[in-house]
Amino acid sequence: MAAKDVSAVDEPSTNICDPDQSLLQENFVGSIYESPIPNSEDTQMFEQNLVESNSHLSEQILNSEIVLKNQLHSVSLENEMCNSGDSHSEIATKSTAGRLSLENLPSLVLLRIFYYISCKDLVRNVSLTCQRLFRLIDDSVVWKRRLSEEYSKAYPLVPLDEETFNDVHFWQKAAVSQEVTAKMWRDGNYEWNIYKDEHFAEIDSVWLSWDTRYAYSGGRDRQIIQWGLKENKFCRKFLGHAGWVWSLMGLNDEDRTLVSGSWDKTVKFWDTEKAECFLTHKLESAVLSLTQFGNNEKRDVVYYSLYNRFIGCFDSRSPVETKKIISQSDHRKAVLCLATYNDNYLFSGSEDSTIKCFDIRTDRMVNQVRLKSIVLSLSCKDGILLASSKEGKIFCLDPKIESENGCYLWGEKVHGNNVTCVQYHNGAIISGSSDKTVKISEPCIGGSVIRTLTDHKMTVCDVMYRKGVLVTASSDQTLIAYLPTNVIEED
Repeated sequence: MAAKDVSAVDEPSTNICDPDQSLLQENFVGSIYESPIPNSEDTQMFEQNLVESNSHLSEQILNSEIVLKNQLHSVSLENEMCNSGDSHSEIATKSTAGRLSLENLPSLVLLRIFYYISCKDLVRNVSLTCQRLFRLIDDSVVWKRRLSEEYSKAYPLVPLDEETFNDVHFWQKAAVSQEVTAKMWRDGNYEWNIYKDEHFAEIDSVWLSWDTRYAYSGGRDRQIIQWGLKENKFCRKFLGHAGWVWSLMGLNDEDRTLVSGSWDKTVKFWDTEKAECFLTHKLESAVLSLTQFGNNEKRDVVYYSLYNRFIGCFDSRSPVETKKIISQSDHRKAVLCLATYNDNYLFSGSEDSTIKCFDIRTDRMVNQVRLKSIVLSLSCKDGILLASSKEGKIFCLDPKIESENGCYLWGEKVHGNNVTCVQYHNGAIISGSSDKTVKISEPCIGGSVIRTLTDHKMTVCDVMYRKGVLVTASSDQTLIAYLPTNVIEED
């Protein structure tokens, strides 16, 4: 593939919706170790954010100084009246005009009070009290400032576009997620249950239902098993595959249909209520990964990757095997993982140590990134793509950036061995490894590990996190569910 000359581009575009523009530069093929950290522009953005926050608050201090002095004078006057022996009714009459209240309390004081109130309560309750509190809480600077005090390092992992950077709802969501996740894992506000004795071989895949009531595990014993997390028990088995069950997901991320991919070269669709297979698609090779886009236009369309390097899709609503091949030879080895981005881009990770991006509108590869080891797992959410490798490292890619600065090493040696699975959440980064541990880390650049889980005895093969519930699958033939002590709603 001919490399593009970056210097020849006058005005590089980052419009991801334009099919004629590459998602990443085609010449972005070299080792990402040449750019191990974010560029200086990212650091400047975060510093500017803090300066803006400090300037905003300083202005509030100046505007509220006179009001604060008047209020203090009123309190002093009230004390003098108390010492003079006036009755309580007389004191109330004389000092009503100067008494402190939510209506005349300085904004700076209110902002400091907010720090003692949970983010969720601020958004859902306090903001509805009156217009003044709503205006204060509806300011993105307040939430940027709060996150900057919680995280010692830059957040988020990639620079934001101007619209998102000024979107107060984005920062409110991030602050709520950070607070809830940190409180749960750092303070140990969870309980865990282990599920075993039903699988008699390694468990390679896990999926958690939308309501977090059930977990499904697929293993090398060719079984899919449903577990009741609230009842803490085995529920039923889904039998029908003739090979290892390597991938699981809920169709359209809903609970009534389970989709499984297996080494028997089939993708099966299961009715979760009846535990029956109602549709089977036969493919050319072992199925290693399944994924879907989140919008309604591609609803029911399932994308898959195969051991023979093929990447394709089919519409599950069609009983006829009418499938479409997206890629046959772009990868040189088996495609282990898939992840979707926006409405039209599909990322793939392979044993050939590359991450490739395909525009599904044209079924063409638009770019690639080369690592130094096998790509074991991908996770894409909120415009952030994480990739884990066989060297125990995790990488971060920004799909919006058309230069080598769009990819950097997020965590070197986060684990002592292969990072077999990774999931991005705006409140945490969760990773599992062949070192038998699961780590929950801060979702900021170079974020610290919040908690390390060491309950498995062998390789952690897969993890899934939803609404505060974490399920992990392992080669030790067990599934472990970590449940929050308090109910956590989807952010």
